[in-house]
Amino acid sequence: MTNKRFIKLAMSVGIQRNEALCIAQTVLDKGSYKTLYKRYSLSFAIKRLNVTLYKVGTTAKKAIDTFKSLGDALRKIDNNGILRES
Repeated sequence: MTNKRFIKLAMSVGIQRNEALCIAQTVLDKGSYKTLYKRYSLSFAIKRLNVTLYKVGTTAKKAIDTFKSLGDALRKIDNNGILRES
């Protein structure tokens, strides 16, 4: 695995470029980028999970806000389907 490939893989799971570069510099201690990637694969998986959960939370919040807006709009309509004056 090349340095460039390692950095791209790290960035694909949400690691910032500068952080990926710092991790990549430790390759001399680990022997190869492949070994380094295996060493950090759990950390990368946790980071990927964290990013995914954040996206789910953001999407859920948007859905909740949409349902609240829908509820507010429905409360302004009377039984005949006519918008009531506020």
